[in-house]
Amino acid sequence: MLRDLVHHRKALVNTQAAERDRTLQLLESANIKLVGVISDVFGVSGMLMLQALADSQAAPAEMADLAKRRLRRKIDQLTLALDGHLAEHQRLLLSLHLRRLVEIDRDLAEIEAAINVAMRPFAAQHVLLTTIPGVDELAAAAIIAEIGVDMTVFGTAQRLAAWVGVCPANHESAGKRKPRGTRKGDTFLKAILVTAAVSASQAREPTCATSSTA
Repeated sequence: MLRDLVHHRKALVNTQAAERDRTLQLLESANIKLVGVISDVFGVSGMLMLQALADSQAAPAEMADLAKRRLRRKIDQLTLALDGHLAEHQRLLLSLHLRRLVEIDRDLAEIEAAINVAMRPFAAQHVLLTTIPGVDELAAAAIIAEIGVDMTVFGTAQRLAAWVGVCPANHESAGKRKPRGTRKGDTFLKAILVTAAVSASQAREPTCATSSTA
């Protein structure tokens, strides 16, 4: 059950990414340059502006005024970025994109709640996995969904690494073994581990505060 839920969440995330890409392409075709001003076009402020674009012929300055918090410092830049032209059919397409994104957000919230319930029997292992740099709660749930919590079935850590596909594959020629890339393994789990590793490598190391005595 947990594995099905985690895989479905991954499918939803992929669908969300594709829908967002199509939305950004539509904005670009209408000469609307929000990407250059807002770091997250699909955040609270961005979604308000996108909905305004889809709903009406409001002036760019009016739509820019929907910005929240720190983004309000960029009102002038937002006004320029919103000064494009959406044809009627593009407004319709934008409305459909936004509707779908809202639906995906709702589905993600529902599936993540179900994952949390399914993870209750593995609470201790879940917490332990999240102590690994780069592994968040959802990544930990995905790891448990793929390999379970009984490691005796793999025998050794090396066998588990080979099963996942994160250890080198060996090619033997003329009696000599030569490393050749990595094994195919479990592509779903492999992608999660690679993402976690990248996240850990990009995390800032904590800095130690120094104190001086008078």
